[in-house]
Amino acid sequence: GHYYDESGKCIRCDATAEFVRVYVENAAKWANVYCYTWDTNPYVAWPGEQMKLDSESGLYYYDIPKHFVNVIFNNGSSQTADLTFQAGQYFDLNTGKWYANADTI
Repeated sequence: GHYYDESGKCIRCDATAEFVRVYVENAAKWANVYCYTWDTNPYVAWPGEQMKLDSESGLYYYDIPKHFVNVIFNNGSSQTADLTFQAGQYFDLNTGKWYANADTI
């Protein structure tokens, strides 16, 4: 499998990743929201990368390699279960569910 560095380049074969954006609603009011993602290897070390706030939608976002479908959202101590990324949807930390939201994605 590929093992990507922070720029999206595989350190084993120089392949470049295509990215998709994952969104989270921080209804749990975490001070920081991190996205940890992996395929056969992690994209970055735990706890993942800190997500950015989209001021228009109020959702947090992070760009992950397109083929990475496993994600965990966390604040460094609390975390979600292992999740499967859902394109075109956002994850609500309060309800623990994915929701469609075409207006923000």
